[in-house]
Amino acid sequence: MAVATLGTVVLFGVGPGILLAIVLSILYRTWRSARPRDALLGRVPGTTVWWALKERPDAQTVPGVVAYRLDAPLYFANATRFRDRVREEVAAATPPPSLFVLDSSGIDDVDFTGDACCCRSSTSCTRAASTSPSPGRRATRRATRRRAGLHRHVADDHIFLTVDDAVRALGPKEGAAAPAGE
Repeated sequence: MAVATLGTVVLFGVGPGILLAIVLSILYRTWRSARPRDALLGRVPGTTVWWALKERPDAQTVPGVVAYRLDAPLYFANATRFRDRVREEVAAATPPPSLFVLDSSGIDDVDFTGDACCCRSSTSCTRAASTSPSPGRRATRRATRRRAGLHRHVADDHIFLTVDDAVRALGPKEGAAAPAGE
């Protein structure tokens, strides 16, 4: 982007160079947000912490549970990719999962298309749960989920503060480890 902007400034002047930089920045930002970072999560042994499996080789999945995190707003540009990634992870899980947990700590905004894809994705498993990063935002998210129809797929009592809370409450009992220090 810098080279293209510099070339445009040299050839056509500052105004066209700035305009090109703005257009390229918007295009690049949209392209990046349509392909956000995401991760399949596993529990770090001896803790209640869930971490990206690619970043922590010692993190372990819980049989029957798929825990997934998206690190971006969930909106029309990336909703289909989100839905496809969730389906891939659920299909690849062994044994087939009965619980899907969405770690929503990285999702700071959801539009209608994102809500719709979230609904369709959550029906892949018997039970679905979601995390809410802070109690203060919980009521706002509950109202948004009701307006979007998400309450039909993820009940209010399936919203937890952490992935571990969701797995301990709804996951297979033999897969739920006690928190460190208990």
